[in-house]
Amino acid sequence: MYSRSHFTKGPKIMLLPAANCLLNLWICNYLFNNLYASQCIYVVPCCHLIFCAIFFNIFGFEWKKKVVDWDDWSKWVKSEGIDKDVILLKDGIFSRVKKHVQIMKDI
Repeated sequence: MYSRSHFTKGPKIMLLPAANCLLNLWICNYLFNNLYASQCIYVVPCCHLIFCAIFFNIFGFEWKKKVVDWDDWSKWVKSEGIDKDVILLKDGIFSRVKKHVQIMKDI
């Protein structure tokens, strides 16, 4: 038989999109007075997806881990990375073309 939790979690999961749509409409219509309604409809769900996973994770809520993750993420965002030409030299069609050009120069 099915577990009882499936019958209780199923309706909750089905209600989440409806509640999210209603919340988006309320925030866009009443708080922003329809000035940014078209942008708000996309921003609010994205913020929900980003921040709910961070703040409402009951299985791994340790503040120090969140601070370390935030620091790592901010360093990653601020880093300039390596030059894209270096990546192209190592991978892809560009590296094959360059090898063939080198072979042609050697001949």
